[in-house]
Formats: sequence, C-alpha cells, structure tokens
Amino acid sequence: MATHLFQPSTIAATVVVLLFSPAAKANAQATSPPAGSVRLEVDNDLLAIRGSGPPPDYDYTHGTRISVTRPSAPVWLARALGTASQCADAATVERGCLLSGYALGQEIYTPRHNSHDPVAGDRPHAAWLYGAIQLQRLTGTRSQTLELRAGVTGPSALGEQVQNGVHRLLHNHLEAGWEHQLRTRLGVAADYDATSLLGRPVSRAPSRFVAGSIGATLGTLRRTVRTSVSAYYGFGPTRVRSGDAPMVARPGRFYLLAGYQQSLVLYDAFVEGVGTTPGAVRLPWVSEAQAGIGWRFRRFAAEYRYVSRGREYRAEPGRHAYGAIALTWTATDAQKRRGVSDAGVR
Repeated sequence: MATHLFQPSTIAATVVVLLFSPAAKANAQATSPPAGSVRLEVDNDLLAIRGSGPPPDYDYTHGTRISVTRPSAPVWLARALGTASQCADAATVERGCLLSGYALGQEIYTPRHNSHDPVAGDRPHAAWLYGAIQLQRLTGTRSQTLELRAGVTGPSALGEQVQNGVHRLLHNHLEAGWEHQLRTRLGVAADYDATSLLGRPVSRAPSRFVAGSIGATLGTLRRTVRTSVSAYYGFGPTRVRSGDAPMVARPGRFYLLAGYQQSLVLYDAFVEGVGTTPGAVRLPWVSEAQAGIGWRFRRFAAEYRYVSRGREYRAEPGRHAYGAIALTWTATDAQKRRGVSDAGVR
C-alpha cells in the first residue's frame, strides 16, 4: 500500500469522517445490555511473533493490568451528566447510560543497551505502578471514556524486581543499569477518548464494524493527542456482551481485530527522562499498528494481539514489537440481576 496512506493528515481525515458520519442506530431488540467483566492483560516483547533468534528485551518490554468494569455508576454523577446511572437494558444503552471501573497496572521500559551506565541517546530504565478509575458514557454506537491514573515511578514501582525476577526464573541474562532508573516520583494522568462506530448492524449476526477514535492524555509523565481507526469481525455463535470489549454488542465466539493509531507526542518522561535522569531525543509522531484474534467460551475469553510500535526517539533504529495476551471473565445474566455484574458495550 502506498506510504502516503499512513501520513498523519490522512489518518486524521479518516477519523474525522468516521466520527462525524451518521452512526448506525443499534437495534434494541437484537442486542443485550452489558454484562460485567474482570480482565487480566499481560504485554511482553517475548510474546511477539518473530523469526529465529533471542527475543528483544527493551523499549516497552513488559506490562500487566487487571481491571474490573461495571454497567453502572453513582446516581449523583449520572444526574450531573444527564444520563442513566445503569445500563440495565438495550433501550437504556440506546438512550445513554454510564459504566464505571477500576484497574491496577504496571509498565516497564528499558534501554536498548544492556549497560551498567547510561548510553547517550538511549531511553532510561523506568517503571510505573499505578491505580486507575474509569468512567464511560455510552450512547448507542458512540462512547466517551475518561480514565484517571495515579501511581509512582522509581524503585517503588518494582520494575527491577519484576524484570530480573522473571529473568532468573528463565535463566536469562539480568538487566543492568536499574540504579539509573527514573527517580521516585508521583505520576498522574487523565486519558480521554471518544469513539464512534460506522456500519449498519445485522439483527442476529455477530458484530462486525469499523470504529474511529480521537483522544488525548494529559499528565505529569506523558502528554499526547491521538487518532485511530480499528476493526472488529466476529463469527460463530454470539456470546454475552462483555466489559472487556466495550463497543461490541454481539461478540462472536471467534473474532479478529485490527487497528492503526497515530499519536502526536508532546512529552514522554519514559523516553526523555526527568531531571538528572538522562534520556533520548523524543520523536513527535509515533504510529502503532496491531492485529489480533480472540475466542470466547461461555463466561471466559482469551485474546492475543500483535502490536508494532513506530520509532519513539531519534537513536531508535526501527519499530518495536510486543505481544499481548488477555484473559477475561464475564458475569452471567443471573449475576447481573443480583447486582454484581461489570460492564461492556457495542
């Protein structure tokens, strides 16, 4: 495909068309309300599909996140936003309702050179251990999501302990240089994303759609704006609508995923360093492409994604890839009636 199709202006124009095109109306009789979910996701460059040779162990090298999502939010907040506090049925979802959730996560970043001393032009060692709360407003085939994160960098983020602990178990070389990691610092961030689906749903078939998103991150460790396009293709029998895929009304037993994102990075402490911790020369435009496959069985789901991230700093020789495995448990309808379900939507 011609390279001009992947320029930032082209991606931005595509997303604008998607977001402002008339969205298809969801068929309230053909879809169910969201069910709750608990999701565990593990990212690691060891999981990336590759040829022969040892796996890479640098840049964004590992991440773990466990999250819980519910199809409800505090009544006072719903009143303030003029929407329903619970996604109780398909009609409520069509009119507008709130979902909420919380998460605990860790991210680990390492330089390309495994050296006891920092190498000029390379990124620093860094880890971030954080907690997050999330609020999502769902209206038919559109959603708005706000996530607030707060956590800590430095030794308290346990990056060295996790990375070298795993290396010892696998009898791999240890990562040197962690004594030069980002210092202990409070990190806070607000992530906002608006998403709209394009396409006309079929009443009984699994969901198949293209989505466009715009978003931004504002925080003490990272500041970016982004646009993206993604696709979901489900097939086989439909399963319970789940919080791990908040824009999928009728999840297929099997499904394929694909997406492309273009970000304008205004600041990234995990690349540039902070204070006396040296870092790399940040590149402003960073792309990310991904493809994945998933399988749902009753209340459980397993998903694999391959992610290829573009160059983030001047000395980086090329793209960096990692793999992601996610396991999800979804509440049943009976559990939802008892008020312990967690949420997702088409």
